[in-house]
Amino acid sequence: MENKALLPKWFREFRGVEWIVISGKKLPVLDDRYRVTLDIKGKKLIGSAPELAAYELLSAVPGTLSFNHAAELFQGLVNLNPRKVEYLLSVSQSVQAKRLYLFFASFYEHGWLKRIDSQKIDLGAGKRQIVENGKFNAHTKSQCLNAFKRNKKYGYTGALLSAGCSANGRFYPMLLSNGNLR
Repeated sequence: MENKALLPKWFREFRGVEWIVISGKKLPVLDDRYRVTLDIKGKKLIGSAPELAAYELLSAVPGTLSFNHAAELFQGLVNLNPRKVEYLLSVSQSVQAKRLYLFFASFYEHGWLKRIDSQKIDLGAGKRQIVENGKFNAHTKSQCLNAFKRNKKYGYTGALLSAGCSANGRFYPMLLSNGNLR
């Protein structure tokens, strides 16, 4: 949401809601495919389609939104449209958001990721630090890997390393949190 003032007054006045403003500054103006009309108690409201909402969410990591919170939300995004995602990531100028988008899709093994042509997405070069005090593993500069250790008893126990996939299939490292994800 670019500006909460664009929301109707009745919507802005929900009690107990803290609004978070997320900017899509690193995206060009997108067409109506990336917007949905929501009907809330008979009132119409234009919102972001799931593909764009996921991007907006990831563009707020790590400042406004924690890595772990974003991971939990991204886990359920199993039905995204791969053509919309591919186009969105190809026109975005946020390397970090693009890497996170592809990383989470890979980590959660979302089926739509297989239908994305990664050669159309510029993931930049070099490392990106997502959170402070993350752990970096130099051996994974050119490998795909899971960012969280899988623990059979407790689920996800902590982050090792995240990576964004480049057009040539190599992953560029990003430092992640050591926090728990449950």
